[in-house]
Amino acid sequence: LDLWNYYKGLIDLRKEFQSFRRADYEEVKFLSVRNNDFALGYELKHDDEDFVVLFNANPAEEVVFELPKGKWDVLVNKEKAGIIPIDVVNGKIKIDPSTGYVLKKK
Repeated sequence: LDLWNYYKGLIDLRKEFQSFRRADYEEVKFLSVRNNDFALGYELKHDDEDFVVLFNANPAEEVVFELPKGKWDVLVNKEKAGIIPIDVVNGKIKIDPSTGYVLKKK
C-alpha cells in the first residue's frame, strides 16, 4: 500500500466533491449498525451528490453494512482512494477490520 498515493486520493476526493467541504448537518443521516460499537456509517446528500461513508474500527472483526437502495461506486477502500471508481456494490457490503470506505451513488 502506497500511503502517499492513498492520502493524495483522499485529498482529490475532497477537492472534487463539494459534499465533503460544504455539507450541512441536516444533510447527514447516520446508518444503523446492529450490535457493533466499533462501526459507524452515514449517508451524505448535498446538492446532486449522494455518498455513503463507512468505518469499521474493530481491529479483529469485519462488519456488514446494509446500504441505502441503489448502486454505489466504491471510491475508497482499504487499498485505494480517489475519484475513480474501484468497484460497484449494492445491498450489503462487508468492511474489513480497521478499514473505511467511501461510496458514491451511481
